[in-house]
Amino acid sequence: MRSGKHSNDLQKMKTYGFVTGAVLLLAVLTVVLCVMAGAFDFSRDGGADAQVTAPQPENTGAIVTPPQESTPAESPDPTPTKEPEKLTWHISAIAGKGGSLEPSGMVSVEDGKSVTFVISPEDGYVLSQIKVDGENVQAGDTYTFENVSEDHTIYAVFRLAPRDEAPETTDTPAGTGIPSSPTDIG
Repeated sequence: MRSGKHSNDLQKMKTYGFVTGAVLLLAVLTVVLCVMAGAFDFSRDGGADAQVTAPQPENTGAIVTPPQESTPAESPDPTPTKEPEKLTWHISAIAGKGGSLEPSGMVSVEDGKSVTFVISPEDGYVLSQIKVDGENVQAGDTYTFENVSEDHTIYAVFRLAPRDEAPETTDTPAGTGIPSSPTDIG
């Protein structure tokens, strides 16, 4: 029975610890949210030494006070106008095996500007296709993105160049070639 009571006490302590932790967490979150919402002011101006004034009740009696001269309120300083932010777009330029794109990698372009990519196959390779934003496009040695207003991708695909000549074959006269079997040695 003693081990059962010990187990029960341990379970109660775990539950108590969990509940206490949860309550503390909720209290901290409540304070943080109140500070963020402005319910608490920890600035120097709102500290313990600040003067607190009660609102003055309105005069509901028969005493009438003459209107005071009003002076026009000062106009607030005009808000300085911000320069429009320069938008920058990115073009991901990738070349497959057998060639290169210049510039390559992640290329930054200011909004509305243009950028030209030079496409160069390596020796023994030719340009197979250019994909711009996933679509095949016709291109020669260059491809230009004009008036860039969004992010893009360009991918150059190269393939081995076709051989211009067929492999040479040589005819050997009969009897002068390499024997085809051991019985041809003569």
